[in-house]
Amino acid sequence: MRKWYLCINEKGFKSSVEMIRAAVNSARANTDLVPHCVYSGEDASHISELENMGIKVIRHRSTFEDDLRFAYGKEYDTFSGHWLRIDLPVLEEEDEYILYTDNDVIFLAPPEDIKPNLIAAAPEFDQKKLTYFSSGVLVMNVNGMREVRAPFLEQIKSRLRGDFRYPAHDQQSFNKFFYGSYDHLPLTMNWKPFWGISDDARIVHFHGPKPLHARMLANGGGDRFMPIYKELWQKSPEAYAKYSDLYDEYKNKN
Repeated sequence: MRKWYLCINEKGFKSSVEMIRAAVNSARANTDLVPHCVYSGEDASHISELENMGIKVIRHRSTFEDDLRFAYGKEYDTFSGHWLRIDLPVLEEEDEYILYTDNDVIFLAPPEDIKPNLIAAAPEFDQKKLTYFSSGVLVMNVNGMREVRAPFLEQIKSRLRGDFRYPAHDQQSFNKFFYGSYDHLPLTMNWKPFWGISDDARIVHFHGPKPLHARMLANGGGDRFMPIYKELWQKSPEAYAKYSDLYDEYKNKN
């Protein structure tokens, strides 16, 4: 498993590009992963910036864009990037297993060689709650995911055309469809700072507060943040400080 995918749409580029740079630089320093980015948009400067980081860019629009536009309305351009990962099994034509992560990660060690039947994922908040997972780091069995693609898309489209609500976005669809059938990813492959400091963490995922938020909270700010940001940060301020420092180091690395 050497291919690593992230996804982004045009509107989200400006707010995510520094996180992508930190993720790519950390992967280059600590792994042999080959970064790929699925990009939905037309801005050539964005594509050039990604390519200059050493990322292979794949321009792509969601295969169920009409359903997403129906569900999100005017908010489609803001949130469409969340759903691009659904199409990874049809975009990948060579490898049997691939790694997907959100943009807000840093790599501290090579990922484990996981070979799930369909997907492997780790818990979202509670380490012991295995009935609901985070879709922020996934290992996909490409062939297996292709085999279940039709019913998975049918469920997604039914939700988008029905009583759709967010912020659950695609994560809710992943959890509903793969409930009881996903492989468990080691916690160290999707380690969150609110779990504390781990010497064994391979992928740190800033799920919730990002480094910028953590620094503002540490300085007594953040009153305008969602309450959960402060709740998560308070669980382990020392871990947020440590991992935010590492994030800054990789973000600023040439």
